[in-house]
Amino acid sequence: MDFMADESLYQPSSLGYASVEPREIIAGTEKGLRLMLHVGPSVIPKGASVYFSMRGQRPLVVDFQTPEFHEPVFIRIYGPERCELEALPSASIRARGLLGFRVKKGKLVEGDEVTLVTEPSDGFVWTPLAGKREFKVVVNYNDGSPERRFPEPLVINVQPRPLHHIEATIPCTRRGDSQIRIHITSRDEFDNRVSESGEVHVRLGDRSATTHMIDGLADCIVEPPISKPARAFVEHRRSEMTCLSNVSVPSEDLQLFVGDLHSHDFLSEAEGYPDNVYRWVIEDRNLDFIAVSLQAHRWLDNEKWAIVKYMNERYLNEGNFVTFLAFEWQHTGYGDKVVLFLGGDQPYLLVDDPSSNTAAKLYEELRRSDAIAISHHTCYPPGSWCSSTDFDTVETDVERLVELWSMHGSSEGFDAQDRPLRDSDLARTVMEALRKGLRLGFVGGSDTHSGRPGGSMKEPFPYWGGLTAVWAESLTRRSIFSALRARRTYALTGGRIVLRMTVNGALMGSEIPASEDAQINIDVWSPREIRRVELMKNTHLIRAFEPLDDECHLQVKDKTQGPAFYHCRVTQEDGHLAVCSPVWVG
Repeated sequence: MDFMADESLYQPSSLGYASVEPREIIAGTEKGLRLMLHVGPSVIPKGASVYFSMRGQRPLVVDFQTPEFHEPVFIRIYGPERCELEALPSASIRARGLLGFRVKKGKLVEGDEVTLVTEPSDGFVWTPLAGKREFKVVVNYNDGSPERRFPEPLVINVQPRPLHHIEATIPCTRRGDSQIRIHITSRDEFDNRVSESGEVHVRLGDRSATTHMIDGLADCIVEPPISKPARAFVEHRRSEMTCLSNVSVPSEDLQLFVGDLHSHDFLSEAEGYPDNVYRWVIEDRNLDFIAVSLQAHRWLDNEKWAIVKYMNERYLNEGNFVTFLAFEWQHTGYGDKVVLFLGGDQPYLLVDDPSSNTAAKLYEELRRSDAIAISHHTCYPPGSWCSSTDFDTVETDVERLVELWSMHGSSEGFDAQDRPLRDSDLARTVMEALRKGLRLGFVGGSDTHSGRPGGSMKEPFPYWGGLTAVWAESLTRRSIFSALRARRTYALTGGRIVLRMTVNGALMGSEIPASEDAQINIDVWSPREIRRVELMKNTHLIRAFEPLDDECHLQVKDKTQGPAFYHCRVTQEDGHLAVCSPVWVG
């Protein structure tokens, strides 16, 4: 976490100090930015550069003006008249930070001041995400010597907007003797938590309870038994706001858990200190499991991997919340893959290490462990800026699952208009992979680079991302991992739809013996009205239903006519999707 600077002994106090205005701002506000540098005893000579760095991809949403490319927001640079200062080129800025300058002529000496300013009229709108934003101030002498960082970061506190709505989530399934926990949060229009308080009344089935919200959070326990599928009605008395939770369905065998298998934090090219990311998952999204995967395009220092392992263990709370050790293996030829470990002290496998620099070598290494690989944004064109998946090299004993969508968009391949990637090769969609004969289960992930697993309205790409639903015996690491290997999964775009599909009694993800007939049962409980349920055979639509209710139970009998596989798609009236892993017959 050295912010990409070389370690060396120096006196940071001699560099001077820096300041920023504003120190506090409301999310999404149109207001200027002013950065001020006060030079200390250490001279900043001709040729040196000063960077104001902030971790992440477009953490303030915009790119700033650079000499060769006029970005939407312009920065004016003011310094002593005897010096000539110039804005840094875009390549330097994107590698090092958000903005900066180079000393083109003269030098900066003790007492000099440099100011970088953008005005509201320049069109600068602050990030919609609340939280602490930090500029690190770094001097690069461009002479081969180590960079030097100022001792204090420049901190800007981005505050949430006013209360817009409240949200409530409950377990998607439960056993008959289980308590039901209702988790309630208060949100602004950008999905930031608002520090709200006051009495909260909850009604679930024929039970009711009262609790209190503190700092925008409230929890309430409802005692059993509640025998039917139910949603919690929540009323925040002070604001007079109400909401309905997702559906909780009785299930005496497997239970349904929802999480994010693909998210990032500060240790990758993303925002969010690791502890803040885990707390967001638990407190704000109320997810059941998470994989905060380390993303390093090439070389990795072992200290980062040690922090990933530590945080993975720190937040494991079996029975309540499950964490998985994970990294993202990124290869321009074979595609990007999230590698998920059951746990323990496992190594980070480098994409340019001779032992793991091809897909086949990666799979061979992972067979020595309890590990699963999951391909990501599969249908970018080969050779494009972002990797596509070479399905001809996929080996499904290790690569059990494939990600249908993330903040990049959809690689499903069913509807070309559904959240398309920036550019697509339709021969590399997930549906095409299934037609090739690959037996892959379906998951969704956020790929968040904003430190918000489950997805965010502010990502480098325009989509929120997705979630993964898993049918497992219990909320433990081994149980969830076993369910992932068994492909008892489906992909969600966000809405917590409960979906259970069986073919001849076998649950999604199963491989069953050949049969002339397929008895397909589909049960759906949805937080919103169901617009459409689509039954797919060998990736093609064979039946569509429009129940126009929030619950439906379908039974379909089909002649297999040889080896076949079936899966289904559920679309809510608000557009949220659930797409389940296939069942293969024969």
